[in-house]
Amino acid sequence: IWLFGALSALLLAACSSPKPGTPEFAQKQEAEQQKTAVKNVESAISKTPTWYAQPPQDANAIYTTGTEASPDMQMAMDMAVLSAKRALAFQLGARTSAMMKDFAGQTGTAGDAEVSREIDRVTKSVAADINLAGFTREKSEIIAEGKNYRAFALLRYPIGESNKVVADQVKRSKVLDTRLRASKAFQDLEQEIEAARKR
Repeated sequence: IWLFGALSALLLAACSSPKPGTPEFAQKQEAEQQKTAVKNVESAISKTPTWYAQPPQDANAIYTTGTEASPDMQMAMDMAVLSAKRALAFQLGARTSAMMKDFAGQTGTAGDAEVSREIDRVTKSVAADINLAGFTREKSEIIAEGKNYRAFALLRYPIGESNKVVADQVKRSKVLDTRLRASKAFQDLEQEIEAARKR
């Protein structure tokens, strides 16, 4: 009787499982893959360093983060740093553009077509001249992610470095130098640079 009951349970289990090749079997496999994917994402989020999602805030520096995965540990870290550097370049470009428009607005020449063209030119020059070599890698972390390594990197870039490049480019532009030098924002910038040199 025991053997008959065990055999019946096996037959019922076999009947309840969809046969390979059927639409039901494909649906079951897809549902299992989705469950696994959700578990992997939840696991990755729980292992993510807090500084990655919430980089430090500092009036004197820009912080950016990057993350990448690779089967090679060093490659994962190199790619994570490169990703953070791309984010840093984007932030510095946006900061420079906003700074230049602020200068022009304070001098009352923001609507001047010649000044607008010169601002665009100087902003592009600044973006090209900003040397990201001034960054430091503040933190990094590597975790296992399936068969890969996932690396996280936190970069810090002192704002004073980009300020110097902005000021130098403005001085090189005869159009902007005479018009922006009188602005309070530009005077503040030069004071920041001077203070940074004394540190």
